[in-house]
Amino acid sequence: TYKGKADVDLEVAKSTITLNGAKHDKYIVSGAHARKGAKAMVEETVITVEDGSYGRLFGGGWAEQDGAYSEVKNATITVNGGLVDYIYAGGANGSEASTKVSGSVNIVLNGGTVNHIFLSGKNENSSVNGNVTLTVNDFDGDVLKRLSGTSAWGNDNSLGTTKVDLNTGLSVDYLDFIDELVIDKNCTLEINKGFLTGYENGMKVTLDFNGNTEDDADWTILSGEALDDFNGKLS
Repeated sequence: TYKGKADVDLEVAKSTITLNGAKHDKYIVSGAHARKGAKAMVEETVITVEDGSYGRLFGGGWAEQDGAYSEVKNATITVNGGLVDYIYAGGANGSEASTKVSGSVNIVLNGGTVNHIFLSGKNENSSVNGNVTLTVNDFDGDVLKRLSGTSAWGNDNSLGTTKVDLNTGLSVDYLDFIDELVIDKNCTLEINKGFLTGYENGMKVTLDFNGNTEDDADWTILSGEALDDFNGKLS
């Protein structure tokens, strides 16, 4: 599923997709689909999930063949309900093609279940140049299997800051390459299986106590045995 296809150069002001009750286990790409040698530009993409079950959502575009290029300036993905297996802040590309989100990406979870979140694109040449922020206000699932600031291939393609703003309790199996965590008062972040990599330079952790002191606040930043496998540092 693509919002637009381009065999020649294409420019679109805004792409809006609302998902409400369908089942689709393939790609849902909010940016444009650029084919061989073509360039496609979308100023703004918006995906909103209300209900249903979906495979992979992309804030960026899809560049399919040699020389193809798809760019999105700013992207927003909001999940209010339903089930999403994978969310990518950026796009996806085929061999010798590339995609880019040149501005910022905002991902907001107000409910529903998501299994994997990558705060970058899917492939090596799918970058996000601006800041990526994930805000978790509510989460209906039991566990988020992976939360990563890299691409699905493990490439650090987010050139800006990757930030997670946690306003509710969240259980995560694996966490890696997140630059900043903001954890609200009374929230618990559980790391079930451990940190992967990406913390050689430390990770900034901010605890928002809403005016309370550290001694007064009722919070748990990490639980389980995650720190036993953690060789980096929190700062």
